[in-house]
Amino acid sequence: MSMNEFRQAAVRVSVAMLGGPLEPDAVKAFADRGYALTAYTDADLATTEAVIIVQRADKPLGVFHALQAHAKKILDHGCSIYVRVIDHPKLDMRALVVNSLRSLNLPSAGLTSPEQRTLSTAQEDRERVEHMPAVCVCRAAFSWGEIANWVFRNPAGNPPNLGLDIVATSNKGVSVALEPGKILLLQRAFFDCAKIELQEMVDGLSEARVYRVHAVLREGLLGKWPFLSFVKIGPRQRIETEFGRYQGVAISYIPFHLGPRLNFSRCCVGGEFGLLLGDFVKGAEPLRDAASGGRAGVAVAHLFNETLAAWRNAAKVEDLALLKSFPVPMRGSIPAHRAERIKNLGSRLTLPEAVALLEKLDSTPTLVGPVHGDLHATNVLVRGTDAIVIDFDRVTDGKALLFDLASLEGGLLVEGFGRDRRLNDPITLNQWLESVLTLYDCPCADLLNWRVRCHASDGSSWFHDCVRQIRMQAAQLQAQPKQYAAALGFCLLNKACNSHEFEEDAFETLRAAAYVLAERLLERANAPEGSSVNS
Repeated sequence: MSMNEFRQAAVRVSVAMLGGPLEPDAVKAFADRGYALTAYTDADLATTEAVIIVQRADKPLGVFHALQAHAKKILDHGCSIYVRVIDHPKLDMRALVVNSLRSLNLPSAGLTSPEQRTLSTAQEDRERVEHMPAVCVCRAAFSWGEIANWVFRNPAGNPPNLGLDIVATSNKGVSVALEPGKILLLQRAFFDCAKIELQEMVDGLSEARVYRVHAVLREGLLGKWPFLSFVKIGPRQRIETEFGRYQGVAISYIPFHLGPRLNFSRCCVGGEFGLLLGDFVKGAEPLRDAASGGRAGVAVAHLFNETLAAWRNAAKVEDLALLKSFPVPMRGSIPAHRAERIKNLGSRLTLPEAVALLEKLDSTPTLVGPVHGDLHATNVLVRGTDAIVIDFDRVTDGKALLFDLASLEGGLLVEGFGRDRRLNDPITLNQWLESVLTLYDCPCADLLNWRVRCHASDGSSWFHDCVRQIRMQAAQLQAQPKQYAAALGFCLLNKACNSHEFEEDAFETLRAAAYVLAERLLERANAPEGSSVNS
């Protein structure tokens, strides 16, 4: 079968109706647009364009039960749902359906809020649909022709390839069992493939998982092995958000070779999950690995001077307090499993005391603009001297630019030293801590212009090299003295207070050390000029 024949065979040709009889007017309206209107069955979803749920006067709550029983499965197959409500002299039936969608946590397409205008023509409202499939609520006044036009103008896209062979493994090589909703998304994204092999790429803390994908096409112009892809699968709302930010901030503002490129025709969402698919960035390694291997100094400078240069060009000074301009809030407590470790490393302050020191450094105005919001040491890839940025779901505009720099410095600390053997022994642990403490236990005036050197034989020299590059950038972004010290103290405290309990002992030690370094930094920053702070 050729590719064109496969696509033609896969076209959805029917619209299913659930909850009511097949009215002659409805059958004709859909037939005029090339659809066969049929009674709903789960078995036919792979060839169904959309599903119509009709509210019945004798059983108005039947809509809720129909959505509860079938909606997620329908949406996972790429089919939108159109709920046709009835008129009632006393009850707002549309509000009843809206509340059903909210209680069932189902995605809607702009027609579910009582404050929004009703659907007048499919063409006008088509512009309001951001992500399909979804549930659309239609009043009884809408004609079957209008609903059929809506379906026609918002097609379901690629149907799932139910015969796709999927093999998934974790980053440790262990077989992974995927949820049915995720499997259907993969079957829709790789509708033209015979087999795909997924290998988990990132061992991060996100609930969204990222995989490298080796695909085998059913047919291909040049063969059955296309270029490597990546897929990211996670909660639908998060994936939709990231998809929008790829379109808004990555395509137009980041050079094409310094960010991943999505295949928009293969990205898809379902009832619970969403999937992003793009070209795999080959020949790159996480900044964490490049940095600890001494290969990242130039790439760090490249990240801010080239990759994110357009974001910096959009920055402006605003009359905003620095601490109010960060994209994330301060975490409220030290995890119980980490508290003793923090104390053993030499901590002297409680978290409220450390936060009080941080708040004393707050200042106005602040240089704000677009920020990544999660610029840690695995969301930046290094290829040669290029820095490639990924993972855009937390991108926010109008926030302090210093946050990304401080987040990256903190990320290199808590991730880059993960394989450092000095952390495994109490004596060498103290030596390690002293080797990085010189970057934080210094007068604040010298934070961005320190003169302490680190010999190349020291295992922390790579960190000094990267921090030097980051702080050279930070010196250009401070609108007031000590602002980078405040941003860095904030990020280090937040990383130390992350509630996740890491399996590797070294990563728990590094999170604890981040607290001690933040504490020492904040004490120094608040000390009067010329005074000393006991180490």
